[in-house]
Amino acid sequence: SLQNGPADGIALVEDGNRGAHIIHFLSYEGSVEAVDGPAKHLKSLDIEVNESKDSSVNDSLGLSGASFEAYRWTKFLNAASPGRLNKGQRFLEW
Repeated sequence: SLQNGPADGIALVEDGNRGAHIIHFLSYEGSVEAVDGPAKHLKSLDIEVNESKDSSVNDSLGLSGASFEAYRWTKFLNAASPGRLNKGQRFLEW
């Protein structure tokens, strides 16, 4: 589980025909090294945006932008958007 504590991370894994493939391995409040699972021995990419002890349940860390190359990690103050697009985030149709 992720908590508001130092260095939490999560791996997005695709389980395909040729085994597990790491799509992203991200963390906040520092980098971590996976000790088990498909990301074992990999070091995470710190998104360099943090929660603080003053963060509220209405705050959120997420992506904003119009395409993967343009996405930027952002701290949304009083703008958590579970189940919806983040403020400033757009998905382009293919």
